Amino acid sequence: MIILDTNVISELSKPIAHPNVVQWFDHQDENNLYITSISITEIYVGLYRLPDGKRKQTLLSDWDRMLNDLFKDKILEFHSSYAPFCAKFLSEREKMGLPLKDIADAQILGIAHAHQATIATRNTKDFAHGGVVLVNPFGVD
Repeated sequence: MIILDTNVISELSKPIAHPNVVQWFDHQDENNLYITSISITEIYVGLYRLPDGKRKQTLLSDWDRMLNDLFKDKILEFHSSYAPFCAKFLSEREKMGLPLKDIADAQILGIAHAHQATIATRNTKDFAHGGVVLVNPFGVD
């Protein structure tokens, strides 16, 4: 199981996506790819911040279609039982001098940890020391 982080989902939504991400995605088994409710929220926030107009409406429609076509029944929710793991991760990162700016990444990590999943992300450093396998589809760290 591979969980796509928000930055990977966003990249795949672009008209001209990073070629490494496209190539990586094309070589994955679609049945093995999941997203989280956290990433869905982050994507919607980004879309709703856009100025009102045709572009915003098109992107919202495209995102809704992507959710229904590619990720129907493949959305992983954050459960309250993951909270202690996330809190411990955030606390340990702070003690190491590596605080995270928000809890969304810790929540995605908690979901991945609970499902023993890999996280596909450009921001591998944000998930470092989290105890899950990380892959960077962009090909650089």
